[in-house]
Amino acid sequence: ILIPRTPHLMGLLPLEGIKIIKKVAGQQQLLSESQILAEVSRSLGLAADQRAVKSRCVLLVEGQEDVRFVTKINQWMYEEKLVEATFAEKGLFILPVGGCGSLLAWLNFDLFSKLNEPWFILIDSDKGTDEAKQSQRHLHRIRAKYPGMQAHIHATFKREIENYLVFKEGKKTHAFAPYEDVKQHMYDLMQQRHQSWSKDKTASKLMEQMDLADLQDYYEKDGQKHRELVEYFLQIDHFIDGLA
Repeated sequence: ILIPRTPHLMGLLPLEGIKIIKKVAGQQQLLSESQILAEVSRSLGLAADQRAVKSRCVLLVEGQEDVRFVTKINQWMYEEKLVEATFAEKGLFILPVGGCGSLLAWLNFDLFSKLNEPWFILIDSDKGTDEAKQSQRHLHRIRAKYPGMQAHIHATFKREIENYLVFKEGKKTHAFAPYEDVKQHMYDLMQQRHQSWSKDKTASKLMEQMDLADLQDYYEKDGQKHRELVEYFLQIDHFIDGLA
């Protein structure tokens, strides 16, 4: 008997083997299979009241900082006239669901099919960490389950979203290594200066002083220069434009 307390562990279990006991009107109640699905959906971020009214497409990300990250870059793209409207205006709903462990739960409960809308995934690769191989395995399972969605699923080339940002201070700009722990780097730096720093808000703080040109998503392939995140967001933008 397992008593899982995280979506990751829930995702490892078959639906028929899961029982949920919930307190209803002061009484312990064993949920039915349909109620279990509803409860799991809510716990993994798929509550109906969280959905955007005009949503046409869904982008699954890890957390609230990822939502701000995508929204900010998209706003920069709009300001640079790379897109005609923002994701919010076009009906993209950015849904934070947790890391790869939570996505595994989405796979096991087949919550992707319950979105009833096209979906994309942007997830940290966790390269350079102990979690990298596990994240790769989880993404491989999702890609294998939905072979037609390969182009919709993107794991960052770098460690995580913070590695694409820069620290701007006066006339100085500091870019980070692809696989370093940026949140720890900034925390340690501010500790040395006796200044406060929230690791969980690192991306938001760094982006305050940035613009699209500062985004460190450049790479080369076959002799051609590319922009990893800009091109991925353009792909989503063009996909939404093609919806009926």
